[in-house]
Amino acid sequence: MKTPSQYVSQLLALVLGGIGVAFILLGALFIWMDLPVQGGGGWSFSALGFVLLVGAGLCLVWYGRRKDLCRRLLERGVKVEHVGCSIEKWVWINWNTRSFTNIPGQNSPWVVRCSYRWEDKLYTVTSPLVWNQPAPVQYPVIYVDPKHPRRAYIDPDTLSFLVF
Repeated sequence: MKTPSQYVSQLLALVLGGIGVAFILLGALFIWMDLPVQGGGGWSFSALGFVLLVGAGLCLVWYGRRKDLCRRLLERGVKVEHVGCSIEKWVWINWNTRSFTNIPGQNSPWVVRCSYRWEDKLYTVTSPLVWNQPAPVQYPVIYVDPKHPRRAYIDPDTLSFLVF
């Protein structure tokens, strides 16, 4: 996966799946070599790996539902104007594209959080993860489900970015 994820659930599925596979292989190695494990058997690594793989599967289902919702909102949603936008950098996520990074948070994504008004109520929506720095002033297009106004989507194609 060379391109960074757009959703946190994608990242969680990748991390949990990788750790789950590693634990299953480690448990199989302990069972195959008949190595003693303090506090349990080698099968406990495989069991934990299976639980992690189930968690990765749930994250993939969560991601699929989110992606379908965003696709439906792009097709059938109602465009609304934003009231205000803020930009946040999520430094707790780091996607290294090089062998090593010296600056913490250099490869972290941004999100654009916008407020919109629907039937005299104020709602907030967060964009998918964007990996280029957004411009400080944003005029994104927001799509809202009229039946459920909390369901909204910021079209990432309408975001503007800084060019260095």
